[in-house]
Amino acid sequence: MEETGLLNKFKKYSTANIFGYVMFIAYPLIFHDYFYDIVTCKFAVFIVVTIFFMIFTLIINRKNKKDDIEEKISLEEKIVFAMFWINAFSFFLSEYKIEALTGAEGRHNGIVTIIAYLIIYLCLSGLKIDKEKILFAVAVGSLPVSVLGILNFLNIDFLGFYDGLSMQYKQFYMSTLGHVNVYSSYFAITLPVVLLLYFQSEKRLWKFIFYFLAIINILGLICSGCESAIIILGTVFVCGLVRQKRILFSLWYVLIVTVVFLNRILVNYNNAQEEKREISRLMKCLSNNKVIFWMIIIGGILVLFDYVQKKHGKEKVVKIFVLSSISILFFGYVFLLVYFTFIDKERNLGKWATFLRINDEFGSYRGYIWRIVVTEFKELSFIKKIVGIGPDALYPFVCEKYGNEMYVVTDAYYDNAHNEFLQYLITTGVAGLGAYLAFLVVKIKTFINNRRVNISKWDEIILCSCICYFVQSVVNINQVVTTPLYVIMLCILNARECERKK
Repeated sequence: MEETGLLNKFKKYSTANIFGYVMFIAYPLIFHDYFYDIVTCKFAVFIVVTIFFMIFTLIINRKNKKDDIEEKISLEEKIVFAMFWINAFSFFLSEYKIEALTGAEGRHNGIVTIIAYLIIYLCLSGLKIDKEKILFAVAVGSLPVSVLGILNFLNIDFLGFYDGLSMQYKQFYMSTLGHVNVYSSYFAITLPVVLLLYFQSEKRLWKFIFYFLAIINILGLICSGCESAIIILGTVFVCGLVRQKRILFSLWYVLIVTVVFLNRILVNYNNAQEEKREISRLMKCLSNNKVIFWMIIIGGILVLFDYVQKKHGKEKVVKIFVLSSISILFFGYVFLLVYFTFIDKERNLGKWATFLRINDEFGSYRGYIWRIVVTEFKELSFIKKIVGIGPDALYPFVCEKYGNEMYVVTDAYYDNAHNEFLQYLITTGVAGLGAYLAFLVVKIKTFINNRRVNISKWDEIILCSCICYFVQSVVNINQVVTTPLYVIMLCILNARECERKK
C-alpha cells in the first residue's frame, strides 16, 4: 500500500535535503549571546539538528527493502569507522578527557562532534540527495553572512553584535560566524559554489543572480582582513579554470574589475571614518593604482586569450599555458620559501619575512605554534604518536608548558595548531591523520571512477568546494562553525542523486 500524507512528502523531498537546507541556510545565522557564546551556541544547535536528522532518517526509512541496502561494507565505510575508533581510543587514553569530550572552548571539535560527523555520514550515505538544490541552498545562505560581514567592515551593526566592544576586538569578529579566521574559512565552501554556478548558468537571470552572489562573497571574504583570503581566491581561480570547458576569461575579467572597483569604495569609506579598521594587505593591493593598472593590462591579455580559444578552438593550448604559468608561480614561491628558510637564513627580508621565511613570525605567528606542535609530537610516547593526545585537546596540552611564553611572543593563547593536518597529527596521532587523508583519497578516486561513466556537474562543483576548504586548512582551524559544512560536502560527494523528471 502506498504511503500518503506528511511521511510521503518527507520521502519525496528527502530528509537529506531538509538537513542540507537547515545547515547551509539557517545554521550560519544562528546565535544566542552575540559573539560571547557564538561557537558554543552553534555547537549545541549542530548536535540537536544532527540528532533530529538521525531520528527522522530512521523513522522514514524503517520500511526500506533489503534490496536497497548494500550488505557489503565498502572501503570508504571501513575508513570512516576506523576514523571513529581512532578518535574514540584517543579520547579514552587522553589525559584531558573534559576538553577531549566536547573540544576546547571556542572550537568544540571533540569526540561528541566526531560522533555527530559519523551519524551524518551514515545517514547521508543511505539517502538520495538533490544536489542541485543543496548547492542553491549554499549560495542563498552565503548572502546574509556576506552582507553582514561587509556591513561590519563599514562599522554598521544593526544587530548589536559590537555593542560594548572596542575596535581592538571588532577587528577579530564578523558577521554571525565569530572570529575572522572562521568567517574567512566559510567562503572556502561557498565561493567555489557561487562562482561555478555563475560560470555554468545559461539563463541571463540566473547568471545575474549568481554574479551578484559571487561579488558579495568575494567582498565579504576580502573584508575579513585574513591573509588566507589570498589562498582561497587563488584556489577558486584554479578550480574554475580546470572545471570549465572554456576558460571564460571574459567573465573572470568582468568579475575582478567589479570587485576592484567596489573594494576601492570600501577602503575609501573606511579611511574617512574616525574609528578606522586595519586594512589587510590584499585590500591595500586591490586599491593601489599601479596594481589596478597592471590588472587591467593583464586582464585585457586574458580576454584576448579567451577570444583566441573561442575563435580558433585552441582551448586546450590556452588552458595548458595558463595553468603552467600558475604552476611556475606557485613552485617559484615554494622555492623562495625553502631558500630563505633553510639556506639564506640571515638575509633581511623586511615586511616580506612573514611570507618568505618560516620562523615564529611566519603567517601571523602560525610558525610559532607549528614549531611547538612538531616539537611536542616528537617527544610523545609511541602510543601517543599513534592515537594522539585526545580530540581537540591541544589547548590544555600546550598551555601547561608554553602558556606564559606563548602570550609574550604572540600576545594570545593558541588553542589550535592553525593547520588542520598538524592539529589532527597531534590530537589523533599518525593513525587519525592517516585515516583522514585516506578517506579523502578514496573519495577522489571514487569521483574519478564515476566520471569515466557518468557524473553530474553538481559533483564537480562539490569537489571544487572540498578542495578549496582542504587547501585553506593548511593555515586555518577546524571548529564546529564551518567544518560541519565541509563534512556535509564530503559526504554528499559521490552520493546518489534524486531522479529528476524529464
